Amino acid sequence: MDAAYLSLPQIPAQPDRPETRLSGGLMRIQGGPLSSQGGRLAFHHYRPLSTGQGLLFGLFYSNMMLSARRGSAIEQVTFTDFPPASDPFDLQIDDSGGQSQHFGLSLAWSHRLSTGSHWQLGLNLERVDIDEFSIDFHTTDILGRIDYAARYDAVTPYAAWHTPVGSLDNEWQQRVRIVTALPLPRQGFQGHIRTATVDASGDTEQAGHGAHIPDFFLGVGYTLEQNGSGLRLDLGASLSFLIIEPLAHKGLDTPLLLQLSLPLD
Repeated sequence: MDAAYLSLPQIPAQPDRPETRLSGGLMRIQGGPLSSQGGRLAFHHYRPLSTGQGLLFGLFYSNMMLSARRGSAIEQVTFTDFPPASDPFDLQIDDSGGQSQHFGLSLAWSHRLSTGSHWQLGLNLERVDIDEFSIDFHTTDILGRIDYAARYDAVTPYAAWHTPVGSLDNEWQQRVRIVTALPLPRQGFQGHIRTATVDASGDTEQAGHGAHIPDFFLGVGYTLEQNGSGLRLDLGASLSFLIIEPLAHKGLDTPLLLQLSLPLD
């Protein structure tokens, strides 16, 4: 979800003209034995209004393949009261697999300041649909499967600030962007565990372990846009994703986000 917020529509280099863009990206996230990787596509449209104001529309879709590395791991079942939910336990991961989709649409209003910067206020309607994320495991006396299949819907108000910072070699325009988002409502993380003697499901909020998804987001972008072609690279989003994500979500290991966009006009 954080990658989607870093990829929300941006003010065009010429805000007095309409612009339509196609954006694409690649993502990889890993934490301990768990990993996900995939790609995303987005369609953006900007429509100027009165002087200094405009509307931005966005549609996005991403698909992620989910997996877990075979071998030993530590698990704590917090989405149900299934013993030993109170304590972490050692297990061996035998097999895993799954995929998820994240899609939605956004609408935002922008306003240009006298300094040349832009404020942007918007709303993002989104859904994360985990079709399946199953992990087959065994311990010394248990053989079972954990599945994190779930659906999470969110209404996300967001704000962004964009400012130009000059050109690079008279060919690339530079801009800095700060994005903050608050997806609502905050929900419990869902799961399902099945063994020979237990078949239980639930979420962390119902089990008394808190609501953990989605998270408040704050990110930074730095874009280079080529004069003429309009090719836009967001190097700041890649760096922000790499540095901020492990701080916000403990246990992540070198998350990767690459994204670029091209005008369709």
